[in-house]
Amino acid sequence: MVRTVIAVCATLLLVGNAVADDAPALDPSRIGWTSVELAASKFFLSASATVALATRERERIAAALLTPPEGTPLAPGPNVVEMHYDAMLTGQRTVMTLLLDPPTGASLQTVLVDSGRRSRERRWRFTDIGGYHWTRRPVSERQAARPPAEWMDRSEGLRPYPHPLPTTAVTEPAGLVYALAAAPLQATGDRFEIIAFSRRRLHRVSAELRGTVETSVDYRARRGSAVTRERQRIQALRIELRGAPWVADEADDEPFQFLGLSGSIEVALDPATRMPLTISGTAPYVGRVTFRLRAATLE
Repeated sequence: MVRTVIAVCATLLLVGNAVADDAPALDPSRIGWTSVELAASKFFLSASATVALATRERERIAAALLTPPEGTPLAPGPNVVEMHYDAMLTGQRTVMTLLLDPPTGASLQTVLVDSGRRSRERRWRFTDIGGYHWTRRPVSERQAARPPAEWMDRSEGLRPYPHPLPTTAVTEPAGLVYALAAAPLQATGDRFEIIAFSRRRLHRVSAELRGTVETSVDYRARRGSAVTRERQRIQALRIELRGAPWVADEADDEPFQFLGLSGSIEVALDPATRMPLTISGTAPYVGRVTFRLRAATLE
């Protein structure tokens, strides 16, 4: 089970040789970690990302859910997965909290704060017809040093999905960290598809288990009060992510990105805990980049 710690949305279309028709799409009990820290560097650039997961009862998060003036907001089930994401990519820090539906990965709400090259706070509440946002930006550098509640450039509105969809569940790319860990990817050829909404574009993202890959790991593992250094080679699950425009004839001028990576993205998952050991893809200006696990809190 994903336990209580700190930390947009998809009905998964599952196919594959080991997935039964009545199998749940996502199951948090598959996940043996509560937080992971990843880092990457190449040439003069470095990047890092921390992800933490928690299960919350509906009653504990109900008061935090925003009410948009347009659309019907997605309702939470008995439990919600809270995902906290903190990333530093090319000088830009993004801190994000997502509320996800555990069995589908559907995001109910996202709150993000950007700082660095660009300062912005954006709150999303997801509905049956799109995402409704409330956005704040500072009007000066001096104001950017203050809390977002004091930023005075404010806007809000519905970002409707540009095409009719077979489901109201759509995700943003960061939610894939949870989805991959909780998905029933067990045998080579197992795959799922997920709809991702980013920068006003819909992407069809496929994740396919392509066998195993021997992966060297070197990270700090915390189990309760004990901390150990794990250095070994693991036969990891090799998962390939690919994104394409939801409508096939659309120009792919804003390609799907995950942790700032695009192109053919590969994720090596630990088969025992389902934590990401490496995430590789293409980054602007520097080419192929690999994020590697540096620390993890395990159950």
